[in-house]
Amino acid sequence: MAVNSKGVKGIKLGVSTLFVFSRYITLSVVAVRGLFLASHLGPAIFAIYSLVILLQQQLSLTALGMREAITINLSGQSLEDNNYHETISTSINFTLLVAFILFLISVPSFIFRDYLTDFHPALEMLWVALIISGVTISNEVMTNIARLNGYIKKIAIAELSFALGTSLVALIVILSDYELIYLFLGILIISMLIFLFLFKTIFIRKISFFNKNKLKKLLGLGLPLMVVNVLTILTMTFGFWLVGAKEPLYDAGQYAFAAALASVISYGMNAYAWVYLAEVIGEFSSLDSVHEISLRIGMIRKYIILGFLLSSVGASLLYILIVNPMFPEYSDSSYIFLSLFIAQFFQVFAFPESSLLMAKKQIFSVLQATSLSFIFIISASLFFYNSDFELFNSLKPNVFIVSLIVLMGNFVYLFAFLFKSRIYKTSSSLLKDFKTLSLVLIFILIFFFMEFQNLNILFCFLCLSCILIFFKIEVMELVGHLKKSK
Repeated sequence: MAVNSKGVKGIKLGVSTLFVFSRYITLSVVAVRGLFLASHLGPAIFAIYSLVILLQQQLSLTALGMREAITINLSGQSLEDNNYHETISTSINFTLLVAFILFLISVPSFIFRDYLTDFHPALEMLWVALIISGVTISNEVMTNIARLNGYIKKIAIAELSFALGTSLVALIVILSDYELIYLFLGILIISMLIFLFLFKTIFIRKISFFNKNKLKKLLGLGLPLMVVNVLTILTMTFGFWLVGAKEPLYDAGQYAFAAALASVISYGMNAYAWVYLAEVIGEFSSLDSVHEISLRIGMIRKYIILGFLLSSVGASLLYILIVNPMFPEYSDSSYIFLSLFIAQFFQVFAFPESSLLMAKKQIFSVLQATSLSFIFIISASLFFYNSDFELFNSLKPNVFIVSLIVLMGNFVYLFAFLFKSRIYKTSSSLLKDFKTLSLVLIFILIFFFMEFQNLNILFCFLCLSCILIFFKIEVMELVGHLKKSK
């Protein structure tokens, strides 16, 4: 087995910026598809669709952390190293085995789908979610390998092709008035085609068999990382699972719509973090000086704040320009959207600290931070649903309060990572973190206030003013790197 070998590449800022732009194009396609489905399916059926998609995504835990283990294990290694080739081959063989096991489980799920529907309507399509997950797991691992190889453009092509293909399937299913199951079958076919494309990109010769020692090492690293990844995802998605189980499907559809839009708006911040994860981990692992680490974290933080300000402009205008006039049935979800958008930002804000702890092999500290956040969300949710305590008298108070619980839980996530990483920072850096976080919290309170007062245009002006005053240098650097990359 061999891999297209060009050495582990440092990704230039201009290339990553182009990748983020390409992801926004992809995301635009995904957003249009989501809005199209939300409009034609209605809140109740859209909730079922979203629950099946979420179930399919979270079945990735069956890979036992292989995606994360690959990133951590191979970051900073040479592509010419035999260990690199054997590790990649072993990881792909393992994910193919997992896919086969998921397929076997899907058979009884298909046979007893009518019985499963009695528990929840979304479980009727559990069988197809299992099969899609099996393919997606391999795709995710190969995408991470492609990222380590520096194949950012190939990844962009794969993502855009998947978005366009599934959007075409959605269009055909809705216009032809087919059942929802045919949409998921179309997604399965497109996922298989993406698998073939990624496989051809990564492997240029025959793939080798398992290396038991490599697999044991990867699983030893991957299992705790899997737990961390699952807990991190659940800090954002547990609210939807809770709403889907406790609230009517109409309300769950409102929550699903808001969550999808929050992901759309925060996509740019998450895209940069995804592109640079392996590189940042590799860099942090080679740094021992707390001064150098603090400087690097400060530089990353500036771009995160810049991304948040830019995203906040879109978040402020999204409902008044698009959702309210075009999708009035989802207008009640605006405050849910705002809470989930800020919750996602808190996770991105903690990106330097989480990368640092993983680079220093402090997996237990990462596990403690994510566990604390998840425990808070569960505890607050149980308190809310098992008491008569009600804060709001709006049309849909429960789903909004759940989104606020998710927001507070992700603030706990951020604070926990700041606390756990303190030993790697200088005292001045810790003080700067405290000041920055305080300003961010004040900014978020202003965001909520202006949203409630319908002062969206004024808030956009505030965001753009902050960018021009405090981030002019970073904006010019981004523009300069983007021109060079072209």
